Amino acid sequence: MIVNDIPDSALNVKICAIDTETDTRDGYGLNHRMSKPLCIQYASSEGEYLVPLTGNMPTNMAILLQRSDIKKVFHFAPFDMRFIYYNTMVMPQNVECTKILADCVDPTKQLYHSHSLQTLLDIELGIKLDKNPDIRLSDWSILTDIQVTYAMKDVRYLIELYDRLFSKLSAIGLARYNQAMYYIQKQVEIDCTQYDLDELYHYRRN
Repeated sequence: MIVNDIPDSALNVKICAIDTETDTRDGYGLNHRMSKPLCIQYASSEGEYLVPLTGNMPTNMAILLQRSDIKKVFHFAPFDMRFIYYNTMVMPQNVECTKILADCVDPTKQLYHSHSLQTLLDIELGIKLDKNPDIRLSDWSILTDIQVTYAMKDVRYLIELYDRLFSKLSAIGLARYNQAMYYIQKQVEIDCTQYDLDELYHYRRN
């Protein structure tokens, strides 16, 4: 469902799934400095919503992302967090990441071969996710029914996938994952600085 903002009821949860879509047509869709999030998807027991982003982060979505008592599950959280924070100055709190979980469960990729959402859903939940490149590379500023269906599948199964991977990692040990998630916000803040720190930190012998 396309909405201008998530309803109040969407804030009455303990856990939800979040994803973003960016404009990849110009080749900058993976660079938070060169592109913007065009929509943000939400899924939980309270419903599924797609919120177009045309300016500031909508009020309830901003509240949700910043609430530390609601767990937000992303797939590859650093990507979405960079786009959200750099373009809206809203920093998601209490974040979990299914890709980082998969990296910790299977660091050599012997089990999953790829830690993509498509691969993980197929192996862990038996769900076939169609990542049609024609849809992914289409114009997300004008949403079609096909795009909405495509986007919502990226969040619909994330909580179930998170539970499955977290259970697996708990049996192995959570230390590496916990450390990665502890520093994720600081890393996003560094990545989103307005200054070119690489240039400032570079040493040149004159």
